[in-house]
Amino acid sequence: MTSPNVIYDLKNTLDEYHVYQENEIMQFAGIFNAKKQQTSGDIGKLQGKIKPALDRFQSLSAERQDMFKSTLARFNRIYAFITQVCRLFDKDIHKFSVYAKFLLMQLPKGSTERVIVDDKVLLEYYRLEKDFEGSIDLEPTEEGF
Repeated sequence: MTSPNVIYDLKNTLDEYHVYQENEIMQFAGIFNAKKQQTSGDIGKLQGKIKPALDRFQSLSAERQDMFKSTLARFNRIYAFITQVCRLFDKDIHKFSVYAKFLLMQLPKGSTERVIVDDKVLLEYYRLEKDFEGSIDLEPTEEGF
């Protein structure tokens, strides 16, 4: 069984990247927990609280971005698992987990580098051939309409 302390170890590792600040997490949690259901305006406010962390993330080296992102994803997975197995009474780690899920969704996906294949692919043959001409008749079945 995984120890709940793993959550705190991962949180401490994430803290060392200085991508987010504690006051940003608390402000995010205040907006997130203010209503049972967020409106589009609330979503915009939540994204505004995530924006500084995204900017700091962009300033990290590519290697540190990958490490942060994978550690954040691991935190989310393990936190979800641990909270199904045992109850945690730490409100701060819960606030961080909500923030972490939202932050991970906002982080850029994969590499933005594009591969140009125009000069690497050459079409040698092309042939257009008619295989069928006419209409297709469909018959009703018990499963279909």
